[in-house]
Amino acid sequence: MLISSPEVVDRVRGVAPGLSASRLRAVLPSLGRSEAVDVGGVPVHVLRLRHNPARRLPEQHVGFLIGGPAPVLHVGDADPAADNFTVLESLPRVDLALVPFWYVSDEGNRGVVARSIRPRRLVAMHVPPGEAPQVAASLRAANVEAAVASVPGTALTLRP
Repeated sequence: MLISSPEVVDRVRGVAPGLSASRLRAVLPSLGRSEAVDVGGVPVHVLRLRHNPARRLPEQHVGFLIGGPAPVLHVGDADPAADNFTVLESLPRVDLALVPFWYVSDEGNRGVVARSIRPRRLVAMHVPPGEAPQVAASLRAANVEAAVASVPGTALTLRP
């Protein structure tokens, strides 16, 4: 399990005291940098990203680029600004990006996704379940090809 800081290690140990310390590793690269780690044979780049200032602002925030030939990017609630993703320029190209739905809800943020993240496929997440039909309809109207994730555990069909 990767965690962002020693303080988070303490919080994880508090809720999962039986979790072996050998399974925990604190990883917090410098802002705008990444650190490559191996998790059970899977390459993971931990990306230090700024948190979205419009949302609850933690001091530390990371994203993850997971896997080798077809990497999956999870940005959490990172700030949807182009300079926040320059770290991706030196990493493998993103195959699938999991981004908050507000990343694709307006033209400006869609431009950041297209130019700075450049994913081959896209999933809009953090969609309130009651708003999923409207979000999906607005994405179709804007010709945005993205799966909409609104209910945890629900399978999504992605284009190959």
